[in-house]
This record gives sequence, structure tokens and C-alpha cells, in this order.
Amino acid sequence: MAHEIDVSTGRAAVFVTHKPAWHKLGTVVEQAQTALAALQLSGQDWRVVQKTVFWRNANGAEMPIEGYKANVRSDTAATLGIVGEGYAPFQNADAFSFFDSVVGEGQAVYETAGVLFGGCKTWIMAKLPKGIRAGKDDEIVPYTLLSNAHDGTQALRMYPTSVRVVCANTLTLAGRLRERGMRKREGDQGIAIRHSGDLKSKVAEAQRALGITLKAMDVHQAEVTALVGRKMNGQESLHYFQSFFPTTVRETAIIPPTGANVLDAILSGQAQQEAVVKDLLAAHYAETERQAKANTEILLKILGNYDNEGNRLPDIAHSAWTAYNAVSEFADYGMKYRGSDNQDDRRLESVWWGRANTLKQKAFDAALALTS
Repeated sequence: MAHEIDVSTGRAAVFVTHKPAWHKLGTVVEQAQTALAALQLSGQDWRVVQKTVFWRNANGAEMPIEGYKANVRSDTAATLGIVGEGYAPFQNADAFSFFDSVVGEGQAVYETAGVLFGGCKTWIMAKLPKGIRAGKDDEIVPYTLLSNAHDGTQALRMYPTSVRVVCANTLTLAGRLRERGMRKREGDQGIAIRHSGDLKSKVAEAQRALGITLKAMDVHQAEVTALVGRKMNGQESLHYFQSFFPTTVRETAIIPPTGANVLDAILSGQAQQEAVVKDLLAAHYAETERQAKANTEILLKILGNYDNEGNRLPDIAHSAWTAYNAVSEFADYGMKYRGSDNQDDRRLESVWWGRANTLKQKAFDAALALTS
């Protein structure tokens, strides 16, 4: 199967607003939905039932395994995971109710929700009322993402994310305080709730985290404005990109001519990209020639992103903001994943929870450091 969107009931368990989901699957609606409608449209209107786990002894008799339960999906009878006795499933309907309670009854604007891996993982995404602008035509739309897992691999998590409208890549909202070093700001990563106890008792904590996120929008706006205002020459931009993807090994590094504005030459077409990249002295080095070669290919993709239509807008071009966006866009669309199947779903999981998200967090921190 070329995707991991749940289709075990005969229909794709996902809905999106305005445009089709990846693989053109799921239900497309014209406007955001209420919690009940979103629950049904996204195919999450089922429950997790816990069953006793058995093993068969040498005589063929079935014996219960103490201390463990099986999480079973009520409508398909699929086993989603084996969990400890203390594990309390957060039902899909409860997750939507929790989301409504946190955001405010009737105020959550649900734009997409769905089910992955046969029911093992679910998500809900709602738009927040306050946005951020980098320039006149460069808008960042913030969302709150709630993700849940029924296989025992993940706590219920609720945290901010965002989408840059001009190119549709997702951006981190995580800023950093530079006082006493680079430490994580309260509220950036939302909350994580273990599958034990009462979900309703966590509403106040989640409301506090969301309130911090909304207040932090003003700080994030100031950070984005600072990134836009930090203009970068070609050498600075290239060194920034190479801090993540070094293209030389230490023994073979070659110093470019003094004063060479390498990136400007690339963008103006006055130099061959491969030759310039090969001769660049980076602040960071690849471990092997093979890695350096692979990073060179990545760097060329990032340079293309840096000068694409979305990053050439007059009021943001060649800034720390567009340098960060070039890396972020690569993280969303350029990364390769092992195996030929499920590439889009692996990408989605990486963008929200995995190494693509980690790269974007680091890229934001590094760009912000340039404004100090």
C-alpha cells in the first residue's frame, strides 16, 4: 500500500479543508468543522476497547498474561497495541472534547483530522485566531496540533505548529530566549499527557499552555521581524546552510578567493554551482567524502529554495528569514526516507514529530542567533 491513511472501513479516514489530502484521499470540505462533524468526517467515530492478553501453554490451554492488556479497535476488531495494566486509553471522542474545552466551546476551527496506521495514531488540527506576518505578502498561519496514539508508543500531545502560506511548508513556532544561553521558552512545545488518570483533569494545564502560546505570538512576530531585517550576503548564507550540511572534509578543504561573494555569484548565474560548492571553506566538515557529496546535492536544493518565488518577495529576499525558510522547505519536501513505500506518510510523521521537525528547530535557532 502506498500510504498509511487508514482505509480499513472502506473509506479514507481523513478530512481536509479547501484542498485534497496527500494521495488525493479523504473528504474535502469547504469550511472548518465542529468537533462532532470533524470526528465523523475523519473516521474517528470508534472506541478503543481493552482486552485480556492470553498465551498458549504446552498443553494447548490459553493462559492470561498478567499485567498487560490489548488495545482493540471497536469497529474493526484490529489489535492496535499491547500496553501495561496502568494504561488508560484516551478515546477519540474524548480527545475532541478535550480540544474543545481547551480552546473554548465552539471556538475551535477544525481544518483537518485523520487516522494513520489502521488506528494506531490519530490527529486533530485547528486554526488559531492570531497570525504572524513576515512581509506584506508573506503570512504564517498558526495552528494547534493534537496527536494521539493507541498503540502505547506516544503520549497525547498538543502543541503549536504553523504553515507559511506562500509555499505551504510548515514552520516551527519555537523561539528561544538567549538569556543564560539558548534555553527553550515555556509553552513552545505545548503539553504531553501520559495515558493514565483523568484526561479532564489536564484541561487547565492545557489551557495554560495554549494561553502561553497565544501570548507568545507577539514574541514570535518580533523574532520573525528581526529575521527579515537581518540581510545576508552570499558567504554568510552559504555558511549558514553548511552548518547543517557540510560539503567538505577537513583534510581537503580549499579556501575560496578573498572577498568572493559565493552565493551571489551562484544566484546571478556567474559561476557553476558544483565548482563553487566544492571550493567552499565551511565552518563545519563532513565526516567522509561520500557524506560531503550527498550534502552537496542537498545544498544545491536548498540554494534553489533560497531563490524561489516565495523567497524572492521584495521585502524579505536574502535575509535570515528566507535562509531559514530554504532549510525548512527542504525539511518538508526534500528529505528522502528509507524504503520505496509510504514516502508521504513517513514525511508527514517526520515533519510533525521526527527528524525534519528537529532540523527546522535547529535552523530557526541558528537564524535567530544571527540577529543578536
